[in-house]
Amino acid sequence: MAENEIYQYSIVSALMDGVGSSGLPLSDLITHGDHGLGTFRHMAGEMIVVDGHVYQMKSDGSIATVDTSPGALDKTDGLPIVAPFAMLTRFRPTVHRAPCSPHSKDELAALLSELLLPTVHIQRCSSSPA
Repeated sequence: MAENEIYQYSIVSALMDGVGSSGLPLSDLITHGDHGLGTFRHMAGEMIVVDGHVYQMKSDGSIATVDTSPGALDKTDGLPIVAPFAMLTRFRPTVHRAPCSPHSKDELAALLSELLLPTVHIQRCSSSPA
């Protein structure tokens, strides 16, 4: 998969319809990107992927690292660790800027407005599995 393209497994409406008990094994999912967001079986917390490491943020605010090795089992139910929904990318910065320290929310907003594109353009969309 090319850099900065988004890989999406499933759709949010499927989660809303109750399709949350199965999904893609994490060992397969992480082959599609090194940064992203998603959820776990039965929506047991939020999935956060940073630099290829997967974290689970639970409802109490605690964060734990998640085993992504093939065959890894969930410690709570003994079932394989899967993601019923996730979006990942192979993130590579397209803009580089010297570090700075905004001193207020307004300064941060101005900095982000300067750096971000005014619109997002979808370059490619596919419904076929990758």
